Amino acid sequence: MNSLFGVLYHIMEKTGMSWNEIFYKRSWVAITMLLADSPRTVKKSSVKVNVSGKQLFERLKNR
Repeated sequence: MNSLFGVLYHIMEKTGMSWNEIFYKRSWVAITMLLADSPRTVKKSSVKVNVSGKQLFERLKNR
């Protein structure tokens, strides 16, 4: 989203708010907090890495 209108459309799409409600009835802080707290799903990575015991020990030791 490169423009303000893209951000506003995204908010309207995700929350179901109207243009008038976004501009005149809700504060910007409340809208951003609403979007930040919304539930989302995170897909697990399908890439599996085989690590030997020595490599795992080295990774943990270097943390």
